Amino acid sequence: MVRIYVRNKGRYDPKTSESPLPFLDVDNPGDVLIKHVRETVKRQINCKLDELYYNNQLLDEDRSVAYSNLQDGTILESCSNPFWAACMYIRLRSVEQEAANNPTDQKKQRWTHQSILNRAAALGVLFNSNSFERHQPPHLPTLQDLWTCLQTNGRKPVHMSEFTRTALQELQEEFQNIDVHRRDPVASFVHRHAVKLGFRDPNAPGPGDGPDIGVRGNRAPAGQGLVVGNVGGVRGNNNRAVGRRRQNRPRPCDDCEAEAASKYCAQCEGGLVLCQPCCDRLHQGRARRHHNIQDVEEAPKAAKSYTPKAYKAPFAMLVALYRGLIQVPQIMSMTADEIKSGAQVFTDTDLSDRAAGKFFGGFDNMQNTLQINGFVQREAGENARFSLLQPGRALAQKCTEFHHAVEDLLNVNRVPKVPPLEGTQCGPRRVCLLVDSKEPLCERMMALAHRESVAAQIRDLPVGDFLWILLPPGAAVDYAAVRPNDEQVLPHIVERKTWDDLQHSLSTRRFRNQVEAMKRCGLRDLFYLVEGHPSDMRARPSKEQIQYFENQLLNLTMKEGFLVNRTGTWLKTAQWLLQLTTMAADMQNKGTNGRLITYAEYSTRASSKNHAAPEARPRAEYLGVHKWSADKLVDMVFRQFHHETNFSDAAKTDLPDIPPTQRTRGGQPLLVIHGLEVYNKNCQKFKDRALAEYLNQQAGERTVREIVD
Repeated sequence: MVRIYVRNKGRYDPKTSESPLPFLDVDNPGDVLIKHVRETVKRQINCKLDELYYNNQLLDEDRSVAYSNLQDGTILESCSNPFWAACMYIRLRSVEQEAANNPTDQKKQRWTHQSILNRAAALGVLFNSNSFERHQPPHLPTLQDLWTCLQTNGRKPVHMSEFTRTALQELQEEFQNIDVHRRDPVASFVHRHAVKLGFRDPNAPGPGDGPDIGVRGNRAPAGQGLVVGNVGGVRGNNNRAVGRRRQNRPRPCDDCEAEAASKYCAQCEGGLVLCQPCCDRLHQGRARRHHNIQDVEEAPKAAKSYTPKAYKAPFAMLVALYRGLIQVPQIMSMTADEIKSGAQVFTDTDLSDRAAGKFFGGFDNMQNTLQINGFVQREAGENARFSLLQPGRALAQKCTEFHHAVEDLLNVNRVPKVPPLEGTQCGPRRVCLLVDSKEPLCERMMALAHRESVAAQIRDLPVGDFLWILLPPGAAVDYAAVRPNDEQVLPHIVERKTWDDLQHSLSTRRFRNQVEAMKRCGLRDLFYLVEGHPSDMRARPSKEQIQYFENQLLNLTMKEGFLVNRTGTWLKTAQWLLQLTTMAADMQNKGTNGRLITYAEYSTRASSKNHAAPEARPRAEYLGVHKWSADKLVDMVFRQFHHETNFSDAAKTDLPDIPPTQRTRGGQPLLVIHGLEVYNKNCQKFKDRALAEYLNQQAGERTVREIVD
């Protein structure tokens, strides 16, 4: 619940007796508009209240409390310049006292009378009392801005003497030195001068001394403000533990909502399922006596509540929005970019771009799923913001609890995770990722690398899409002049292909030309990265076509010695490239890369048309092939993480033991991992079942940790 206070016009006047500010208790900030706040407070205090301001900015009345991210205890002002309004009231009351203390002094009576008129006119301009302008004047941070406003706004210029300007300057300096750091600076400022002018008890504590902002003493009692909304939940069928049969829960009676329904009447209010007592009671009158009563089994199935898939885009966006609500200070609404940034860590789905061959991207689920189901609302403006509605808040809370339970389970069992990105420094040089300028998302790749503190440049590469170099000693990442003779190329190069690109390349000489150019470039590790899935292609391929593509990729591995890698999306490709950057730096620091060629030499070799160039890469000669299942691979990774075995040693025990002297150049054993896709799908299936059971179970049946375990 968020409590919002409103400071009306009279609160800037030191003559007004001090009392708690009017407030509203808002249960669901996404459902309450600013105009509802204003109208409710206006009815409470029965005074004029035309506009509300926060941080000196006019609040849009058609936006919600969540859109403006109003925190618990926020004070909304009824004036765009609350400090200057308080100053004018203080000067007005001071002049009134001066006139009252000198009733027989005609000279003082004349200037005080004119001064009172000027102060009142200035207040009229600040509050826009005569509605001469559409809104109150904008925020006026300096005395000069105030003077300019008083000369140009209103029906005629407001006179301000040099004496008044000096007094206002002193008040502003006093406010900056004493009050600006208080919990409620304006209330503290007004209270101090009310004491000086004799309107308040000097021994009474100021409004900034209490435990709650803007209110003297304790928090104002509940019940005096507006309370909107109820905590909603997630309804649906109860999915029992994995492996058990799903039990059908009886439908509740639509009338009493306490007994199980046994009858169905299609003619009652669009169709009602009723228990026997409610059915007899509703149909005893003449109007309904002849309705056709059927068994409840004949009733249409109730609409199934939405259950998100674990760690998919809707799940991740719900968790990101809820994390904003529970942090301090609260973030009740977010822009699209803020949601993408906060949610991307919880999903492998790319929220910033659509995958190849897809009509919808990850963030499109915001409208197509979350907004349609009433979990999130979008408020358009200069920059659209999204906030959780009450049902969405309940669902997001459960998704967040599920995520915490999964994280706790992984930590307790010490499950290996993707290691964080490490440094890329190699002595006086630094590893830099080169991105080909023809890559469609090269700018986004640069932004992602910059965010992860990885050096990256965009260049027109003669071959390959990604390459790693060692920058010249002491050179910055963005040095202007390329120095190809001083840059050393690490022995790794990547050619990235989507399945549509692969099909187009295979239909021409382009595939063969790229392969030969990569073999001539003089680098050791030739990566051929295939992104996406054949089902993502614009034209759905036949089984024969898919098999042809797979055979060509297999030939790259078995005959050409390429390292064929696969990723699901562009985002996974980018993450893999960043991880490979740190691995390349680690191998260079360990001295496993051997002699490095310069960037100039790499360019010359890659551009050469001589297929018989010296040191051309020979055909791959594998000394043996062995298969591992996905389960065995995961088990070996787990054991190495717990220091129970070494992955390399375990792999060598399953591969042919051939002495190095018998290995021809390029000869090496080959380890094939199969079943990874099925393994990943099964893991996702178990997580989806656990999340569905937690969301759809009755309250208090099983804890989220019990379900996850």
